[in-house]
Amino acid sequence: MDSNAPLYAIRDVASMTGVNPVTLRAWQRRYGLINPQRSGKGHRLYSEQDLQNIRQIMALLEKGIAIRHVKSLLEKNLDGDDLLEGDLAQAKGIYDALAAKNLGRAMQLLNEAIKEYPIQVVHERLFTVLEQWLNEPPLAGSEIVKSLWHHCIYNRAQFLVQASLQQGSEKLYLVLMQGSLAHLGWWHALLLSQQGWQVIVLEGMREQLNTLDVLLEHSEALAIYSDAKLTAVQLHKLRQVAQHTGSDIRFYGLHAAQNLALMHEAVS
Repeated sequence: MDSNAPLYAIRDVASMTGVNPVTLRAWQRRYGLINPQRSGKGHRLYSEQDLQNIRQIMALLEKGIAIRHVKSLLEKNLDGDDLLEGDLAQAKGIYDALAAKNLGRAMQLLNEAIKEYPIQVVHERLFTVLEQWLNEPPLAGSEIVKSLWHHCIYNRAQFLVQASLQQGSEKLYLVLMQGSLAHLGWWHALLLSQQGWQVIVLEGMREQLNTLDVLLEHSEALAIYSDAKLTAVQLHKLRQVAQHTGSDIRFYGLHAAQNLALMHEAVS
């Protein structure tokens, strides 16, 4: 091995690949998918070949391969098209656990999925799937079941976002507008934190948007999560904040694109 070849710490690899350190460790310990070197103090050091392997793993997971099949496919240099599964196995397990009012089992399976898969894969192959399933009738006690699901997402996402505050390189304030579903807002906070942001969540704001410039410094970013279209007054205040602070404002939620376009159209 070239002694001059670059080696990367696990935090740097997480930033470069979008795979969090917990998942990288699980891929090594549980599945033997990667085998980084160790520093003199025992810290993992990843080579360029390790980075290439991680990207291959991600490509297989994103196309619908279960994590348990990945090592064999890599060793045999196969594409795995005959093993495509679509939804993560944990999705059906969580659905069944929620229907049985077994919150502990649902949380266990959610934690397992988040640990074993990149968050974007979890989002596409578990979160969006369950959101759809739980909003399709008929499901006995559906409101209770959906409340349990919201509880799972809210608690886990909040914990992971807060745990990642020391890891992000840039600060981003995420405003959850009053009336929005908290679990959706916190899930978006988790997605943003996995992109390398230090996400600070501000819940339940409605008309105090013009006070945000007190929090923001130049170069800090602001994101708005809303399940509804924002009012002209709210959009006007947000545009004022953007002009006063120079901050980039992003929108998330059902009407994100429309809210962004209307903010830029708002007259100052």
